[in-house]
Amino acid sequence: MKLNRQQQIGKARASVLDFIATQPHSLAYTLRWINQQFTARALPPDIAKNFKQAWQKPQCFKLSRATFYAWTRERKQRGHSEPLVRQKSVIVKPWHELALHLKRDNPRCKVAELHRDLSQQYPTVSYRQLAYFYKGMGKS
Repeated sequence: MKLNRQQQIGKARASVLDFIATQPHSLAYTLRWINQQFTARALPPDIAKNFKQAWQKPQCFKLSRATFYAWTRERKQRGHSEPLVRQKSVIVKPWHELALHLKRDNPRCKVAELHRDLSQQYPTVSYRQLAYFYKGMGKS
């Protein structure tokens, strides 16, 4: 079974957390040591590979105390330390139906004109919200 990106990251984080748990030294010493060893390319190959894959956005490859505790907290709360994937909102707002009808009735009309018509009934809807809505629906 092939793992998706979040599962790969979670597996790598679990490996790094397990490796840190086996170290006999204090957490501060272990974090400093693992960061130095990774920079010097002296970590065991499997740990180095997992250390490199453990970040969702690998920028500096430095495991801080805050990151360690965040990964540990996620693992404790959710049972894994995989990063969460944000899902697109599927909530239908009250103004969506009117926006669709306006676009259907005036397909060549510009968003600014549609926004003017929509804002008479829904004044809190911004131009940008309406433009993103049409873009997301493939209607702009």
